[in-house]
Amino acid sequence: MTARPSAAALVLALAVPAIFLHTHYQPHASVGSVDVYLTDVAILVVAAVACADGVVHGFGPLRAGIAVWIPAVAFLALLVASVFYARAVIGGYAIGSHLTSAAKFCEYALLAPSAVLALRRPVDRRALFWAVVLWSSFLTLIAVLQFFGVVDEFKGRRPGQREPSYIGIHD
Repeated sequence: MTARPSAAALVLALAVPAIFLHTHYQPHASVGSVDVYLTDVAILVVAAVACADGVVHGFGPLRAGIAVWIPAVAFLALLVASVFYARAVIGGYAIGSHLTSAAKFCEYALLAPSAVLALRRPVDRRALFWAVVLWSSFLTLIAVLQFFGVVDEFKGRRPGQREPSYIGIHD
């Protein structure tokens, strides 16, 4: 019988399109001054399922990376603390928007331990590999169609020019 990827690996693989898609193309909801995008939901679901997988199968895989996890957590703590420090030093500092940015940065950081927990076996890693390959191939096809003027990009149809990707203008 062929081994199948774990639920955590499949959730991570299915989250690839949501994680690697510019927010311009995602559904979102506003909660006060905070915008919640499909990416945010996908990352939190991946983290929750990976944590559940860790409860069932153990958190042992995380031990190998302890030399990475400790400085990463320290950096994230410093990032959040810097927002409060800046507020104390600069009276008009917009703590709300900067705290939201710090929280989203911490949210993306959840992907690292989630991947470690979700991708325990080669079959799990293959599921993620194929998700990345298929999504990248699709985005490459869109890029080619944008270049030839078949598909609009952020600023309309501009054939023959370098076009921003569906991941973001910087990519």
